[in-house]
Amino acid sequence: MPICDATNDPGPTGFPNPLDWFTQRTSDCYNSFHQTLFGRVTEFFSVTALTPADSQYQDNLEEWLGWGSLKAVLTKGSMDSEIGVISKVGNWIERWAGRLGPPTVMVATAADTGALATCAGAALKPPIP
Repeated sequence: MPICDATNDPGPTGFPNPLDWFTQRTSDCYNSFHQTLFGRVTEFFSVTALTPADSQYQDNLEEWLGWGSLKAVLTKGSMDSEIGVISKVGNWIERWAGRLGPPTVMVATAADTGALATCAGAALKPPIP
């Protein structure tokens, strides 16, 4: 039997399947990063967190859609309001969201992708039975 067995069980060599081992270590490291405060903020704004590389990508997609829809409804409602203060606040929020949104998403995606790449690099350390 070859050392790099293609099955999931370690087999008589004692070595796990390399691909499964690498994937599991990378996933564990990446998801541990998202447990920190910085990781949670990064995950919220990151596009990388919407891919299957993140174990919670479906929840992240729901958050993006939910918060985006809520922001659109609130901003639209405040700008259509007859009350001047609410309209001004809505316009201010919309202006700053337009200015800060794209750079925030880009920086968070870069940080999240960097964390994933670092975890993948750390997972390359070979298993010792």
